[in-house]
Amino acid sequence: MSNKFNFELIKKNLRFILFPIIVLTLLGSILIYFFINGQPKTVATYEQVWKAVEDQGFSPTDTTKMFRDAWKDKNDSKGKAIQRALTFIDPDNGINFNFFIFDDDESAHSARVSYWNYLRYDSGRYGSSNTNQKYTSSISNFTVCWVKHDNYYTVCTRVGNTVIYAEANADSNGSIKNIIEAIGYQ
Repeated sequence: MSNKFNFELIKKNLRFILFPIIVLTLLGSILIYFFINGQPKTVATYEQVWKAVEDQGFSPTDTTKMFRDAWKDKNDSKGKAIQRALTFIDPDNGINFNFFIFDDDESAHSARVSYWNYLRYDSGRYGSSNTNQKYTSSISNFTVCWVKHDNYYTVCTRVGNTVIYAEANADSNGSIKNIIEAIGYQ
């Protein structure tokens, strides 16, 4: 008789037993996800990015002075905060790749936000927001934003005090993705 009573009691209160188990399982999954994906990424060095660009068959150029001067002329704080800049351009594939190292994370974050807002609101290159494919994610010291409109792909990534602005025809964005993956910014 007591076995039947316990079984009926469990059956009657099953929702009170399952609910905490489901909640604990979900919380555990979320914690595991953030433990795996929430770890800070290692900031790439100028030399690592230079090599990754060359490994894709492109010739990078040191553009530190060019950007420092251009931003300083516009009274932009990025001109004071930039340490190094590297660029390569492949007009045949519509590729324009820029890697920047700033004095600190705040300057890099500000530069990334400034560029992303320019792309989204002021550049005029992208149609209405409902015709774009967009992705934005920010975890730990890492932020990635990309947008694809028609046949054009743009990525804006920050890790620590570094930022990548890259644009390419959507058909040739594999080179950009390979560089980003090679330096661990994926």
